[in-house]
Order: sequence, then C-alpha cells, then structure tokens
Amino acid sequence: MLTHVYLVSSQATPNLTPALDRHTAPQRVILIVSPGMAQQADWLEAVLSPRLKTVRWQVPDPFDVELLQLRFLELLEAHADLIPAKQIVLNATGGTKPMSIAAYEAFRAYDLPM
Repeated sequence: MLTHVYLVSSQATPNLTPALDRHTAPQRVILIVSPGMAQQADWLEAVLSPRLKTVRWQVPDPFDVELLQLRFLELLEAHADLIPAKQIVLNATGGTKPMSIAAYEAFRAYDLPM
C-alpha cells in the first residue's frame, strides 16, 4: 500500500497536490500534526478522506529536532512492513524547518524515497 507522509502546515497545496495527482496519488496518507496544526489537519482530512485513507501521527513540539527525529523513527518502525518495498514516501515540503530536517534524516537512514 503506497503511503505518503505529509508534514501539516498552514499551506495545504504542497500536501494536496501529490495526493490528488493520479500519477502520484497514494492509497494512504499519514499526516504529521503538531499541536498548532490540528485545524489544518482537519481541513486536509476533509478533502483527502473521500479519496484515500488518512491517519494522524502527533508530534508534541514542531521545533525540537531530536524529539522529532525520534518520532519519525518510531513512525517508520510502526510501518516497517512498508520499508522493504519502499512503499512509504516523504513529502518534506510542509511543516517547520526542524520537522523537514528530522523527517529527511529518518527517511534517509532507511534509504526511503522523498
């Protein structure tokens, strides 16, 4: 099951575009949501959920790189079945810069697509 990981931010377009494009659309999206982005995640889910499965993955602090790296590694371990076939893909265009860096490092450690 192709799964995209999206970093939720105030800009929806970077997350909606690959999800709605028939050439890149996944079957599932994991939304990385910090405390201040719950409403934006609600809006994304409202658009995406009629077309594909959405799941939320909470991060407590969108600026703590070490904690974020741990959360992204936990996310990948929780979806270890997707790693060998590279069926989990990061869209690092949203979120905070620390979120993007931490996600990038975790996905790079597993040699996963971004």
